[in-house]
Amino acid sequence: MKNISVITKVLKETMLSYFRPSIKHLILHITNRCNMRCRHCFVDIDKAVQELTLNEIGTISKKFSDLIWLDIGGGEPTLRDDLEEIVSLFDFKELSIPTNGWDTNRIVKMLKKIHLNTDGKLIVTLSLDGMQRTHDEIRCPMSFERTIQTFNRLKEINGMRIKFNTVLCEKNVEEIIDLMHFVRGLRPAFHSILMLRGVSRDPSMRLPSVERMKMLESDIYRIQRSYDYGRRGILLRVQRNYQAYKRELTMKALEVRRQPVLCRAGISHLVIWPEGSVSICELLSSIGNIREKTLEGLLNSAEMKRAISSVRKGDCFCTHDCNMIENILLNPNSYLKLLR
Repeated sequence: MKNISVITKVLKETMLSYFRPSIKHLILHITNRCNMRCRHCFVDIDKAVQELTLNEIGTISKKFSDLIWLDIGGGEPTLRDDLEEIVSLFDFKELSIPTNGWDTNRIVKMLKKIHLNTDGKLIVTLSLDGMQRTHDEIRCPMSFERTIQTFNRLKEINGMRIKFNTVLCEKNVEEIIDLMHFVRGLRPAFHSILMLRGVSRDPSMRLPSVERMKMLESDIYRIQRSYDYGRRGILLRVQRNYQAYKRELTMKALEVRRQPVLCRAGISHLVIWPEGSVSICELLSSIGNIREKTLEGLLNSAEMKRAISSVRKGDCFCTHDCNMIENILLNPNSYLKLLR
């Protein structure tokens, strides 16, 4: 029933977005604290910030009372003791919480409570960036073993949807297919292959060439097509076609160096950082801070209008997976691709 609810909401918002657009996908970074120092990370986790309080986040939630997608970000989100309380403030159809999987007992305890107490569909994402040696070199020693341990514990929780994310880079490109086969054997809900983005902590971490990535596409497609995503029937077909179409658009963006579809950053998509800064995309500059100006004021500001206009004019392009979801699902021109 939760899957049907999401589809119904998406179709409704697709129609409304042309006449009365509103933010339906919020990425809320609740901390930049992290117990790892991953070489490919684009988040500034070394700078100490005064994190938004629960009361401040409560004020934000009143503005976004009808979300489709709520993504919790970090840092490592489970380092905030009030993670469950933060999530409970929002109304959403799907909730995504990423974790590096390091502190198994803490992660399992927190996410189990959220899973049992939330009305929306929870998707837990574990990071796995290579086979054991590569993953540990990118993240930290013992992190591969900890991640698999956390996955196995989370898998014991009935009904929890768990997926893996891998950030594709030159460091892991030669073993990405082997990694995908390994992950497939673990039987998660899905395995996403994301493109390295932003400015990495380690400047030597780079995205492979387009030519190298195109050589992998058929194998990646075949493995991803084997997942059922926890869905059946037409919903399974749509989900598989969505993943294929998203990869097609991602590769096209890298080849032509521009957005192949309308980017809805600032129209349907918004990012709020741990200290209150607001951006229309994780990869773009802040338009202001909610501690200095009301959220309503920021959303109607000249800075907001300029940021959206810049995206519309094609001043930037990216392969940002989080933005693709509404760029595709809230675009009726995509539907033939999704239903084929």
